[in-house]
Amino acid sequence: DCSSLTSITIPDSVTSIGGSAFRGCSSLKLITIPDSVTSIGAAAFYGCSSLTSVAIPDSVTSIGASAFCDCTSLASITIPDGITSIGNGAFYDCISLTGVTIPDSVNSIGDYAFQKCTSLKSITIPDGVTSIGAHAFDGCIALTSAVVGNGVTSIGKYAFQGCTALANVTIGSKVSSIGDYAFSDCSALKSIVIPDSVTSIGDYAFYNCKALKSVTLGTGVTSIGYRAFFGCTSLASIIIPANVTVIDNYAIAYNVTTNYVLYLTDGFIIYGYEDTAAQTYANDNGITFISLGEYVEPVDPDVDEPTTDEPTTDPDVDEPVTDPSVDDPTTDDPSEEDPAESCSHFCHSESSFIQFFYKIIRFFWKIFGINQYCECGAAHY
Repeated sequence: DCSSLTSITIPDSVTSIGGSAFRGCSSLKLITIPDSVTSIGAAAFYGCSSLTSVAIPDSVTSIGASAFCDCTSLASITIPDGITSIGNGAFYDCISLTGVTIPDSVNSIGDYAFQKCTSLKSITIPDGVTSIGAHAFDGCIALTSAVVGNGVTSIGKYAFQGCTALANVTIGSKVSSIGDYAFSDCSALKSIVIPDSVTSIGDYAFYNCKALKSVTLGTGVTSIGYRAFFGCTSLASIIIPANVTVIDNYAIAYNVTTNYVLYLTDGFIIYGYEDTAAQTYANDNGITFISLGEYVEPVDPDVDEPTTDEPTTDPDVDEPVTDPSVDDPTTDDPSEEDPAESCSHFCHSESSFIQFFYKIIRFFWKIFGINQYCECGAAHY
């Protein structure tokens, strides 16, 4: 039983703090961790409700799952540059934590990592982080701003759900997917710019963001999930890119009354291109659609257009000269006419009677092997 332990200094000989090592030490206020320690195990300080601050040395590279979970008095913590991952639920329910600096060395933030850190006011996720886990900042009701770094490729489900004070969000340029419920119930969020890198917006992603007035969808978005912008009562219009091929049911312009009756936002306008999912969704749901014209696929400037090779003349090579005094054997003289055309011999007659008589004569010539030639030189058979 360590419930009466108030402080401890870990000796230099220790290289790791094991799982649940100080779990339930509810009176522990001060702990000194030496540079020899490289890892803090799962639930190592779980429930140390009197612990107010922790300095983690640079030697530590990983913070285990639930390592500081339920440290309700923890107001500040220093995460060193050597840390590469923050485990699931590492700071879950640290309700006194007002700020945390995540170093560039961190590449992943686990599920529930900062969930219910109700005093956390701002968070900047560095470019080194590639993924934000599910529920990572869920219920951080004091959080007013969040910057998602340019290294992040996915924002997990429920990542910022219920961050009711969150008014400013910057989404990095490499994010490809926004998970289900990622920003649902962020009731202070007024605008959001979704970069071109994002291809999918999950179900309920911005559900019930009642203050949301402006949404900019990147050109890379191809699908908008079920009820993605449902309950965004301040949103009056949206521009939907041509590449969007799927808009799920009730994704845009829908709300619900207190009696759970669905209704459309009055006067809602969808701007989009003709013969696209935007127009189909608007028509199917009775929403005003304003056309931006026919979509024309942009030309990639890095791809060369096909060209027709034109023969070129080398100025250093002499063109062949034709001697006008020498006849060209390949060219017919147009002045020469066919002698058969001017011949008056009866074999060339156009009379059907004469031609019939002539055929009989040629028949006998052929039997007796007689070769006859006309005056013009044409063979008679």
